[in-house]
Amino acid sequence: MGGSVARAQTISTGESETTKYDFERLERATGQLIQSQQRLAAENEVLRKQLVECERQVLELDQRVNQQEQKRTDALKRVDDLVALVEGFTTLATQAAER
Repeated sequence: MGGSVARAQTISTGESETTKYDFERLERATGQLIQSQQRLAAENEVLRKQLVECERQVLELDQRVNQQEQKRTDALKRVDDLVALVEGFTTLATQAAER
């Protein structure tokens, strides 16, 4: 769709001049614009749905990461408690051996 949309032609009719527009060309251009707008609106709707789905997946993955982080923290605490318990037994064993 290059150039102007409606081409005006000036027709000389003696004393007055009238302007005749290329309405068929204007109608075609308008139809093409409407089709483009409808196509873009449909594409926009698809993209919006994809965005909503991606955001849902991100939230789900964030929750899973948080759960895994909590499990990791709990496991580290249990290991730390076990190490402290072993150290306590070692200290008791050393004290008992010294007596």
